[in-house]
Order: sequence, then C-alpha cells, then structure tokens
Amino acid sequence: MSKLPMAIGVCDILLGMLIAAAPQLLLSLMDLESRQGRYIWAAFRFTVGLVLILAAPSSKIPMEFQIIGTLAFLGGLAILLIPNDLWSGVIQWWTTDHVTFLRVSATAVFLLGVFIAYTVLTGNQNQVRNTETTSRS
Repeated sequence: MSKLPMAIGVCDILLGMLIAAAPQLLLSLMDLESRQGRYIWAAFRFTVGLVLILAAPSSKIPMEFQIIGTLAFLGGLAILLIPNDLWSGVIQWWTTDHVTFLRVSATAVFLLGVFIAYTVLTGNQNQVRNTETTSRS
C-alpha cells in the first residue's frame, strides 16, 4: 500500500513545481474554469484523500495521513459544491490577480508532497529494519 502514497507524494512535488514555474502551462493543460476541469480537479482531490485515508493505518504517522486525506477529500467535495460563476472567479483570482498567492500555494503543495514521500520512505526503512531484526532472533 506504500506505493500509492508515494505516488501521491511525487505527484504533489511535481504539481507544486509546475504551478510555481509555469502556472499558465497547468491552466492550458487542464481548463480549470470549465465544468470538465472542475470534475478532474475534484476527482484528483478525492483520489488523494482516499489513498491517504486508506494508507493511514499502515503508515508511520496514521493520524496525520488521516487528517491530510480528510482535508483533501473535503476539498474535492467543496470544489463540486461551489457555484460555477464563483468557481470561475476564484480561478481567475488565483491565477491572474494574485500570483504571489499562487506561488505560496505551489510551495505548500510541493512541501506536502515532500512530507508524504519522506514519511513513506522512512516508514519503509523502519519496516525493513524491524523485519531484519525479527529474522535474526
């Protein structure tokens, strides 16, 4: 189960770098203002949330994974509940009017990805050490 959280961490790292370096590229790849773009973004948030919630019991820090997963899942739900005109205004504000906020958001996504990937990697190393210690006994 640790492969999926690692994939989420790597995706967050890459997404954070893409948003920080070239936000217009992300917008051209996925039209966030359209209904289809909203559904894709919400599906991504739902997937991230579910993976982290399901991986939480076997992770090194289960409560943190559950909290992050729940927030991601609720974020996906919020994306679907926001009216279209308000959603378009938020995306416009986020991408054109407040570039500094966009870069801060990108940094947060990047750091979240690093946190998830680091936790998964160090958790796997601890499991390998525990297995080696148990097999030696």
